[in-house]
Amino acid sequence: MPEGEAVAVGTAVTMDESWDIPQRRYTALHHQLLASAKAVQTAHQIDPESKAGCMILGRMAYPYTCNPEDALKAQQVMRHANYYCGDVQARGAYPSFAKWLWKKESVTIEITKEDADILKNGTVDFVFFSYYSSTTATDDPTVPIAAGNMMRGPANPYLTNSDWGWTIDPKGLHYYLNEMYDRYQKP
Repeated sequence: MPEGEAVAVGTAVTMDESWDIPQRRYTALHHQLLASAKAVQTAHQIDPESKAGCMILGRMAYPYTCNPEDALKAQQVMRHANYYCGDVQARGAYPSFAKWLWKKESVTIEITKEDADILKNGTVDFVFFSYYSSTTATDDPTVPIAAGNMMRGPANPYLTNSDWGWTIDPKGLHYYLNEMYDRYQKP
């Protein structure tokens, strides 16, 4: 190996039965987020005028009812789907709810001072996303999950569906854009 050449060393995470272990998933994601921050730093070092971004799944979740439990469930869906990775990449730190989530999942993420500095100094310049449809969220296990909706939630009685069964919700996209800009203030 040529002197000074960087080599990545680590444990591969494969898609076998061990993948469903939360500790492995969250640890692998932590390393992925560190790699992303380092890539952003490298891009900015190579060309200070360059712009780097991140992509997240644009998941809009409404409460199924006005029951406060459903509102909290919708908030939880939005946090996990949109803000967990988005906050790290756009704000440079894990969101406040991450510690609660790790505790709930019996996960320990060791974040060194070096890790925290890498995340803080490797934030993206813009955020983009894939938005397909919205969903609803409820804590009521008796409410059936809508068929065909890749977002996996109860059907929204106020919206129509595409031939694929996904909700057609242009106002959800508008709402989602407002949420993302208010949270990150990045294009």
